[in-house]
Amino acid sequence: DYDFFPEIQADEFWAKDEFVFNAGVINLNEERFTSARGETHYVQTKKTPFVSGDGQPMLVGVIRDITDYKRYEEAREAALAEAMRLAKTRSEFLSHMSHELRTPLNGILGYTQILQRDNTLSSRNADALNVIRQSGEHLLSLVEDILDLARIEAGRFKLDLSDISLATFLHVIVDIVSIRAKQKGLEFITDSAADLPAGIRGDDKRLRQVLLNLLSNAVKFTEHGKVIFHISRTSASRIAFVIEDTGVGIATSELETVFHPFEQSGDVPQRLGGTGLGLTISRQLVRLMGGEISVESRIGKGSTFRFELELPAVEIDLAGLLPLPNGKEKAEATVAEDKSELLIIPSADEMKNLHHLALLGNMRDIVQYAEQLSA
Repeated sequence: DYDFFPEIQADEFWAKDEFVFNAGVINLNEERFTSARGETHYVQTKKTPFVSGDGQPMLVGVIRDITDYKRYEEAREAALAEAMRLAKTRSEFLSHMSHELRTPLNGILGYTQILQRDNTLSSRNADALNVIRQSGEHLLSLVEDILDLARIEAGRFKLDLSDISLATFLHVIVDIVSIRAKQKGLEFITDSAADLPAGIRGDDKRLRQVLLNLLSNAVKFTEHGKVIFHISRTSASRIAFVIEDTGVGIATSELETVFHPFEQSGDVPQRLGGTGLGLTISRQLVRLMGGEISVESRIGKGSTFRFELELPAVEIDLAGLLPLPNGKEKAEATVAEDKSELLIIPSADEMKNLHHLALLGNMRDIVQYAEQLSA
């Protein structure tokens, strides 16, 4: 030690060697020293005491230069700390900006809807207002998705559990999706098991968000055929949701990438209709709720998305509740008494669904559902 190192460092090294001799144990240690040229080096030493054949105490040591490894480790830790700082900054920025953007967007959409009620508008102005509204709704949807993604990445996303009437919950979803399916001439079938509980405990807002996204995608990417929504019970407290379609399908190489942010499958016209965040957020939400989304698909044959969640059964007051939706969803037309025009009267179930949305307080869902009923 004294032949190769300054006296102060040699004293330290010799003290450690002496400890190994006296304790009689193997010693593994990391040491930092400065070379004669002033360079900092790191070494890992492993020293083992033993007694030679003539009874002399000996020390065998292996010294490994880990300078490059230590520098890499320090650089990695610095990069990780910087990445975490940037991720936090980005999440905070997205969160604040999303709130700032939603306020003026809601004003734009609100006044657009008011102006569209003006019967004196020319067809050109009505078309222009419709473009403004559709663009605003698309942008608002993107902002909402980015806000959800920012909350999830920042770890500030919390589930809001409550007791849910399963039949009412499913009717709202089925009614919304059935209207979209009818507009495309698709058959929409609901297959709900007979043993489903009347009430469950979960986050109805986030579960509805996931199901509407998966079902809307199924309708969007299906031009001919049908979409089937299966709901079944896999155990006393677990419910499985399966969305099956006869759409364009997803290539095997894209089955995982479709869950990445801003990644979309399908052709260009279909891609233009979405943000590329729906499946990303849906997977994250399902994972937060304790499940996992899986997908099976074949090009030209369709896709099947499925997931299971722990949704414990709860007691629900059955008075006035809707039965579980099952079968093909159809709109009923009733002729007005004066026979002068065809009057479409929303069913009692549809009005109950609208009332349920009003109680939830999500204005965008209320407006969207009311307009779909009107259409």
